[in-house]
Amino acid sequence: MFDEILQRIRGKITSLQYVMTLHAEEEMNDDNLTIYDIEQSILNGEIIERQKDRITAESKYRIRGVTTDGVEIEIITKLSLSGKLVIITVDLSENECRDVACNVSTRVLETAHLITGDV
Repeated sequence: MFDEILQRIRGKITSLQYVMTLHAEEEMNDDNLTIYDIEQSILNGEIIERQKDRITAESKYRIRGVTTDGVEIEIITKLSLSGKLVIITVDLSENECRDVACNVSTRVLETAHLITGDV
């Protein structure tokens, strides 16, 4: 269903045409992930959801993939008007979350809405 857009996203990763929000970088560090983990997860992952920003109508894509260490993570991305891929946020998937209070799907979506202003 999202094969064409996933190929575009992967192309942005392989050609290093991406940027990461400060929030995504902080989340990556909090979860002890590296940029290589993020790249690998996008390259081997699948789009599991498309979201529409209510204000800008931009599409955001929720990707679930596996890091270099085999940890499943979720990443929210979008293609910017400049043509670059924007990595909005990163989090451990529900399968990897060891925190009882962790509900990754909700946390990732809430964070993406907060950052993009789509409340």
